[in-house]
Amino acid sequence: MPVSEDMVFGVPSLKKGQEWNAAKCLMGEPSLKELVPDADLGKCTRPGSRNMVRRPQDVDRAFGCPSVRTDIPMKSFKSVANYVNYGDEPEAIDILFPASNAEIGIQ
Repeated sequence: MPVSEDMVFGVPSLKKGQEWNAAKCLMGEPSLKELVPDADLGKCTRPGSRNMVRRPQDVDRAFGCPSVRTDIPMKSFKSVANYVNYGDEPEAIDILFPASNAEIGIQ
């Protein structure tokens, strides 16, 4: 095939800063507006319920059950059917960006 000497076949490599990984595939590239917490975060949005506190010291209190349960003791044997997070699970960063040798059990 008659081609010039500087001709290269294939797909060009990505330039630095354009790499996509699992985190970018899951989260995308959100704007600042999308990263700001919701205005009703920690408040009741159920129709007919009150969003007012009864005591003045509860004005800044967030009601509800915490995601990580430090208020109940951890069981000695955790079943796979137990969905309670006791705070012993790996961080999201460790799941999205595992260590290079994590596949063979080296941390």
